[in-house]
Amino acid sequence: MKLKNKKYISLFAYLLVSHFAFSMEAHIVQNGKKQEVGNEKITLKHDFTKMDQKVKEAEEYSKKLFKEGKISGVISGTLYPFSGEEALSKTGVIFDFKLENNNANSASLTGKKLDLIDGTIDVTAMPWNLYGKDNIATIENSEINIKKTRKYPYYHFNDDDMMRNYYESSQNYLQLMRSIEEKEKYLDKLYVSQPIYVGNSYLYLKNSTVKVDAKKEDNTNDLIVREHLVMNRKDDNKNFNSSKAGLQIIRDGEKLEKGKYDLELSNSLNITLSIEDNFAFSYYNKDSIKKWYQNRFHSEKGRPLFLLGKNAKLKAGTFRVDNSNIWTYLYMANMFDLMDVYFNKDNRMIVFEKDSEADLEKIAIQNSNLKFEDAIVRLKNANGPVLISEYSQITGRGIFDIYGQSILKETIGTGDRIDKNLFFTNLEFLPGSKMDLSFIQDAHRNYFATDTGIEEIKDDALKGGEYKFTFHNNTNTYLGYSQRKLNRKIQRKPDSNEAKGIGLTHASDADMNFKEGSHLYLYREKYAKDTLKKGGTWKEENDEQGNLLDFTGRLHFDNANIHFRSNLKEELSDRLIASRYPITGTGAKLHIKNSGATDTTGKERLTLIEAKKGVGADTKFSLSHDLELGGYVYTLHEKISADGAKEYYLASGVVEGVRPENSEKPKEIQTGIPDSSSYTKKDSIHNQESIDNQKIRVEAAGEDYAISWEGSSEKEVNIHNSHVAAKGKKGILVKNSKVNLKASELSATDGMDIDGTDTNKERLLVDKDSSLYLEHAKGGAALAVKEAGVKFDNSKKILLKGTYAIYSNGGNIAGNGIFNIDGNIYHKGKGGIDLTLEKGSVLNTSSIDIAGNRDSSKLHFKAGSAMYINNYSNTNMIFDKGSALHTYAISEANQHLDIYHRGNKVIFTQPISFHNTDIYFRTNMDEEESDKLELLGSLSGTSANLHLMNHAEADMPAGGKKVELVYAKSPKNFKWNLANQVEVGGYFYNAVIEKTSQGPNQDIISVRIGDAGTRKATLSSTAKGVISNSVSDYTMYHSFHDSLFDSLYSNDYSSQKLHSIWAKTSGNTFETKEYGMKNEVNTILVGMDRALNAEEGLYGGFFAGNLHNSKKISSSSGKGSFQGFTGGAYLSYRGYLGFGDAFVAYTTGKSKYHVLDTASATVTNDRNSKHLGAGLRFGRQFFMDNGEHFYVEPSAKITYGRLNAETSKASNGLMTKVDAIKSWTTGAYARVGYQNQFTFGKINSYAKVGVTQEILGKYNVRLNQSGVEQVKLDGNTMNYGVGLEYSLGNNSISFDFDVKNSPILKNYYKVSLGYQYKF
Repeated sequence: MKLKNKKYISLFAYLLVSHFAFSMEAHIVQNGKKQEVGNEKITLKHDFTKMDQKVKEAEEYSKKLFKEGKISGVISGTLYPFSGEEALSKTGVIFDFKLENNNANSASLTGKKLDLIDGTIDVTAMPWNLYGKDNIATIENSEINIKKTRKYPYYHFNDDDMMRNYYESSQNYLQLMRSIEEKEKYLDKLYVSQPIYVGNSYLYLKNSTVKVDAKKEDNTNDLIVREHLVMNRKDDNKNFNSSKAGLQIIRDGEKLEKGKYDLELSNSLNITLSIEDNFAFSYYNKDSIKKWYQNRFHSEKGRPLFLLGKNAKLKAGTFRVDNSNIWTYLYMANMFDLMDVYFNKDNRMIVFEKDSEADLEKIAIQNSNLKFEDAIVRLKNANGPVLISEYSQITGRGIFDIYGQSILKETIGTGDRIDKNLFFTNLEFLPGSKMDLSFIQDAHRNYFATDTGIEEIKDDALKGGEYKFTFHNNTNTYLGYSQRKLNRKIQRKPDSNEAKGIGLTHASDADMNFKEGSHLYLYREKYAKDTLKKGGTWKEENDEQGNLLDFTGRLHFDNANIHFRSNLKEELSDRLIASRYPITGTGAKLHIKNSGATDTTGKERLTLIEAKKGVGADTKFSLSHDLELGGYVYTLHEKISADGAKEYYLASGVVEGVRPENSEKPKEIQTGIPDSSSYTKKDSIHNQESIDNQKIRVEAAGEDYAISWEGSSEKEVNIHNSHVAAKGKKGILVKNSKVNLKASELSATDGMDIDGTDTNKERLLVDKDSSLYLEHAKGGAALAVKEAGVKFDNSKKILLKGTYAIYSNGGNIAGNGIFNIDGNIYHKGKGGIDLTLEKGSVLNTSSIDIAGNRDSSKLHFKAGSAMYINNYSNTNMIFDKGSALHTYAISEANQHLDIYHRGNKVIFTQPISFHNTDIYFRTNMDEEESDKLELLGSLSGTSANLHLMNHAEADMPAGGKKVELVYAKSPKNFKWNLANQVEVGGYFYNAVIEKTSQGPNQDIISVRIGDAGTRKATLSSTAKGVISNSVSDYTMYHSFHDSLFDSLYSNDYSSQKLHSIWAKTSGNTFETKEYGMKNEVNTILVGMDRALNAEEGLYGGFFAGNLHNSKKISSSSGKGSFQGFTGGAYLSYRGYLGFGDAFVAYTTGKSKYHVLDTASATVTNDRNSKHLGAGLRFGRQFFMDNGEHFYVEPSAKITYGRLNAETSKASNGLMTKVDAIKSWTTGAYARVGYQNQFTFGKINSYAKVGVTQEILGKYNVRLNQSGVEQVKLDGNTMNYGVGLEYSLGNNSISFDFDVKNSPILKNYYKVSLGYQYKF
């Protein structure tokens, strides 16, 4: 009993101290005892004797309980409420707001100078203290230095196992435990162990200096600000009004001198939101929650969670803000609509005010709002990231000095539950700023690791809202992450996550805006003087062969500066790669820092900029100065690569003439030039003479032009009613002349160059009855124009094929006609390209790059014309009703999208007009992969119809699926229509178009299929085709059995001849009821038999034949066919018992069909068909008259058939497996006939009726992995028919007409004609 009393007294004393030891004002204490302190500086040292004793006792006690099996493990270094007030006492400055009946909600400490050895600053309040009054502790005009010499113990007030075992034998055990829980549940286990702890209160450091001197340790906090939410059930109105916490550092006067700080920490500053386990937002009035959060960080009504005020200075390790718990609990309460209140961009949650200074290792924030209001921020963390954000908003501007590995923006794994635009970063780097990093990453996954289940989701789906950095004049940005290693990994491991778009690292995923006078360095500063070398090694922050820096965000340069390292001798340099967006702005100067050997040859080339989506029409790049090396001057040039990328490269000796340099990888083209082999051959044409009514082929070797219309004086060359073809050499040159095509045809296999001096002077005219065929298969331009005009006057046909279909340097190319353009279109300088593509025109290109006058360039697509493009265009375009836009090249049309083949992102930077235009996308709904169209310019018009090219390889898994197709700002009343049902695997689905806002200037147009419980799926035309095809084949084989029985039945064995040969041809039509496949079957059989036992009437023989079936499916404009061969043997009996026939037959052939899918694309499928069949029929003839003319003939039959299982793959990727189709039929028939012998021969006429029962006839058709469709062919088939047989001597002819009706067939008709010759 003595022990029990000690425990009880210890607990009572602890509670007494906890409640009354510290009243409503700040106290300075040493080991819990209040100290009277004046203005002089004093030193207070904490005595750990009692604390260490109690820690040891608690550890020994836990060992005892563990040994007894009462707890799961030994706990060390920890204090408990039963440790007693002396052990729990502190040394330092204490602000206590824990009492509910406290009338004061503020306290201060003024004018004190304290050196605290292992001391603390403790500001703690009740979570519901005074129901909404902010608890504010102020330290003003004071100097406090805390030196931490050792580790502080943890405080476990809520260790249920330890507490229960300790107090379970005490009186009032439950009441005491509830009291402890109620009074201490808002505390943290780090409550005792922190130099500075602020709980549910505000701490204002005003004109003071506070320093914590402690051993620097990872994951150690010197200051914790903690806002703890606890259920308050005392308010009957259920109003939410929690206590708040925060830290503000304020300096009214001048900034402290260099090296001194208002708050200086050796380790981290941690601001966190915690919530008790049984907390539930749903308990409270929702309006009160909304109001609380509306005011919580309001600029006027609320207080920041952290404020570094004007002229205040902070130094710490990690600046950590963790508000992630709010996410969990609002989610549990289904209050996602409050997220836009909590994440209000106008909030002031974490604020660095003007002229404040922060020296930090890194900033890591979750679910927060961070603002820099012209602050000075230095972040230095050599071994890791310096700025990490998750579900947060970071805005503002300042003078930043950033050095470290990276800036990271974590994944947004919420799908569509929350608007991702709530989470963004938009920072401005003011003059004097510097950033030196390896990379800037979006959709990073591993820092906070909050989101789970996203391992297989692509990065693009996990990105949030805006991610933007703006760099002002006199800022320096260094980046050093090269793509070389990543590119190699993707090439070597095409099934890796990186190849799938998961976990990618690039130099920068952010939008970056470089203003005039800013500098971008494509290397880390410490590697600026390195010499690039072939075979050099790669590491995360530097590539010794030259950094390949991939920028996946938007790049904008306005008279900025870009710096490269190079080794011209070895053709190595850093490279800027803009992979997803056009580079915009006025451009930049390129600074080349060359090192290495200087004995160059003049043939070296360095690609400096690779703009895969092109550049803006006003964007220009130039060298800061020409690079002279080895006696050669290297200047900057530009070109379009074969895949449509805009490249800027350094080279010597390049003369920009009328035609561009040939591409290293010429475009593969299929010629469309008409045959000219019958034309009159000439070696060359080098004059200005007109051509009239001639057919000329100029074909010769050499480097000169095959045709050169060039003269010393201006002259018109008229080609009238003629065909002129240039083959070989350099094609055609027009210079100092004007060529008029009138009712003529002009072609060249090596392109046409038009060289002029006046952009507005017309040098080529193609009239409405003329055609122009130009190709260039060597990587050059089909049509190259320099400072000259070209006019197409409703031309009959214009074919332009080459790496450049059109290359214009100051050209003025205009007009209309029927165009077939295959290749890139490029224009720079004056003039432009203004074409109207009439019905029948096709433009197939990677890129259209207008680097000149945008206003004079336009493409107008009329009804019946089509554009195929897979990269970008920066020209104005108009699409009329009936025109088509395909977001892929013609060669990519049948390419299925998957992890190896990603969809294209087509970008249009200039104004676009759609007028009921058809836009085609390839899609893979399973992978949520598709082609995409982004309109950066304005959109006008009426509507667009979105066609989803189907992907049948994949199955539709459970759950909804969505693909994003268009990114554009939709004008008012503009309509996006879904043109076709979405087809996935063997089914198509009802889908809906969704439009969501992505900020003020962009909407996302998506197509969604609902989850498995709501979507409606029906068989696709491809699936219907394979099922209908199998039903048709099944029916065809049954029809074949009937034809075989008819052939054997009609054979006449009544003569004395022992041998016979016979032939049977039949044609029948039928339609499958459910799937609507119409069939026309033609069968030809020939056979031969002999008498095996003439006396008994037994005959045997063999047969062979051909089967052909033509099929049509009206519902999907489908057609199909079967072509096969058959053979077998038979026995026939004609005796006193009646008649009988038996056969066995084997048939092999090819069954094929094609249909149109929902996107009007043709889908084909072929399968082998192998069938084994056998049948037996027996009957007897009964005459109704003595003359044996009228008769009745009952019969019965049995047949068996097996159509082999077969797997096939449709052209759209649908895998189909038709299980073996087994058939077992029984039937009963009756004939009523009349026969008679005439002088001209014997005639037998009859009518017949019968019924057949299918006993088996069930099989499965498997569609990919999960689709299974069961087909049932069982049931009764009714047969009706008439027939006629005629015999004369050894010759017999038979005719039959049959009609069938069954549950699976309609409109079945068959006509047969047979012949037999006996010998």
